[in-house]
Amino acid sequence: MKSILNSITDCVITLGDKKVHLAKKSDNWVVESQYEARADERKLTSLLEILDKLEGELHSDDKKFFNDYCISDDQAVHIKLNKNSSEIIHLLIGNRRRKYGKSLKNFVRINGGNAVYVIRERLLENLGFRWNVTSEYFDTNIWSDKHIMRFESDKVISIEISEGKKGAKQKILDLLREPINGKNVWKFGSREFSELSEEKVKNYIETLKNTRTDKIT
Repeated sequence: MKSILNSITDCVITLGDKKVHLAKKSDNWVVESQYEARADERKLTSLLEILDKLEGELHSDDKKFFNDYCISDDQAVHIKLNKNSSEIIHLLIGNRRRKYGKSLKNFVRINGGNAVYVIRERLLENLGFRWNVTSEYFDTNIWSDKHIMRFESDKVISIEISEGKKGAKQKILDLLREPINGKNVWKFGSREFSELSEEKVKNYIETLKNTRTDKIT
């Protein structure tokens, strides 16, 4: 396949009546089918890199064998890659893995063609299918970035924790990072100087950064 990494603007994955639509908005990818939630770009990039280098060995060239791989139009998993509404690639993945050599293999074909290819890449697993390839097991939620907050850890210079009581904000904790004696250190913002453990504050910041939701609905 020709290089596609920098040219596509949409990726649509469908199986039966379930669909995931990923779209590029400015410089970010979003899951349009999930209220334009931010997409997990690492997972999407991994998929695109696999497709970009995809190679296969011709296994059959007659549509009468489609049922052997569950790769007919209404059986297969469809991946469509578009550029500004123009379709670049439309790949079908058979939803039945078959033993080929020493392991189970995936089979693919290009939309409109009869040629079925066996591939080394485990595309179905990459799409989230571990065992049963049915719409019931099509987890569309895996494509969203579930991080609640996004920030650069080394640029954090203050932390404030507060709670609301009777309509007023009550500060519980405030920390500041300030230059003291030639180095940046963390201290309590509302107390006399008391240097804090850099490692503990760093771990807390990373915990906040990596906090995720389980599901986007």
